Amino acid sequence: MTISLQRRQQDANSLLRMMYNAVELDQHYDAIFFKTDDRRFAAIAPTTWRELLSAGFIKAVDVRRSTYRLTGRGWIEGMKVADQTRLVRTRSSKLVAAVKKRVDRRSHLDEIVSVEDLAKETKTSVGWCFNAINSGLLSHLFPGKQMDTTMDYPLVHIPPTFGHARR
Repeated sequence: MTISLQRRQQDANSLLRMMYNAVELDQHYDAIFFKTDDRRFAAIAPTTWRELLSAGFIKAVDVRRSTYRLTGRGWIEGMKVADQTRLVRTRSSKLVAAVKKRVDRRSHLDEIVSVEDLAKETKTSVGWCFNAINSGLLSHLFPGKQMDTTMDYPLVHIPPTFGHARR
């Protein structure tokens, strides 16, 4: 039986929304695992998991046990379909300000800061800061700026070009 494109899109959005909501804003998106046989996902077409996997929104943790987790891309897409962009943008603006304060424009070296310090400074959680930085959320929300950072958990490497306009 062929599933319509509309149904496939609805199922993909529903699954991403449920996964995003299960992770919530304050947990690490890559630490929460989802099994395809979970009752919450009973109405989702089984092929949806494969479509999200192919799109890079989820990653297989244990194929034999049908266990998956969100990727950074999937967390961002889940945020969009869960309509959390406004809240996330507010938090992200605080994070950008905290990161920018640490950048030494006279140096060619990265600044290094702990995720915990950024969470304290922005009054958010470590999990949320991890998600925002590790997923590339800042580059997604502010595409005209160089918002690239590197996560080496629990440390964040911030290049001196952070926040510059993109060429």
